[in-house]
Amino acid sequence: MRNMDTGTEERIRKAAFEVFSEKGKAGTTMREIAQRAGVNKALVHYYFRTKDSLYETIAEEMARLALRLVFRPGDEALTLEELLPVLIRRHIEAMRAHPQLFRFLIGELASNRAEFLAIFARQLTLGERHVWSYFLEKIEEARKEGRIKEMDPFQLILDIVSLNIFPLLVAPALLPLIAEKAGIELDVEQVLEERADHVARLIWDAIKKE
Repeated sequence: MRNMDTGTEERIRKAAFEVFSEKGKAGTTMREIAQRAGVNKALVHYYFRTKDSLYETIAEEMARLALRLVFRPGDEALTLEELLPVLIRRHIEAMRAHPQLFRFLIGELASNRAEFLAIFARQLTLGERHVWSYFLEKIEEARKEGRIKEMDPFQLILDIVSLNIFPLLVAPALLPLIAEKAGIELDVEQVLEERADHVARLIWDAIKKE
């Protein structure tokens, strides 16, 4: 009986993630989730009581997964020069491997920011530490040692995130169009494969001290 219960609950979670990803929290109903899961609406309420409760469960799971895909135990032992390309590559590879996950995250940040950020913030730990704390420490350490320029670390974080995310959203549609108009053969997959190395070089060249 327990296995059947677990299977039903997992189907509901999967269906909820799919519908929330497609329609956002505001546009999703428990009835739609039940239909997608192939169960009746009462069963969805039995397992998760309310849409708010189900949404919080899914948002927490997705936030934890996204963070685990990018941040790993042991990262704090790396220098900034070593850590930057590692985080950038993991981030880009995670977005390419789990597009629906990152569509969900981006969609909720756009349409349900306050609630989603409150949930996301609770997951921002690795062991006992905030996942960004050691990254900020590496930036400060490199700055004090004269390895990088004086800079706002939060601008650096925004630079990395925007350089990683936006191209993956637009490249599949935009690059073939540009290449076609220019009469150039283009392998979009190869461009995206090379993206992590390109961003890492671009960022490091911008912040390193000559």
